[in-house]
Amino acid sequence: MEDKKSIGTVEIGDGVRTRQVEITDWVRSTFKDHRLCTVIRTEENSFVLSVENPISSGRAAKCNIHLTEDSMLAMISSIMIYYEHHGIDITKRMAELVNSGSLNYEFSID
Repeated sequence: MEDKKSIGTVEIGDGVRTRQVEITDWVRSTFKDHRLCTVIRTEENSFVLSVENPISSGRAAKCNIHLTEDSMLAMISSIMIYYEHHGIDITKRMAELVNSGSLNYEFSID
């Protein structure tokens, strides 16, 4: 059996009870305004989504949400439906972000 090298842990919980969970893989995107968005998959096959904003933005410095895979897929579906309802091609919009240099990303895959 091959030992996997740990790529880190993430703390999850409800604010009262927390625990450390191994990270399986992740993707991190940095936007031109220095916003950092991270999607982490845990050993429990759940996800931690994180947005970190620069202090100068006036938005919350860091927001996290811990979701099951089904909840994350429900959220993604809702976002896609929202864009479709407003007549926005989300695939085209994402390509514009990447091609304009407004979005850079890195990842670690198991």
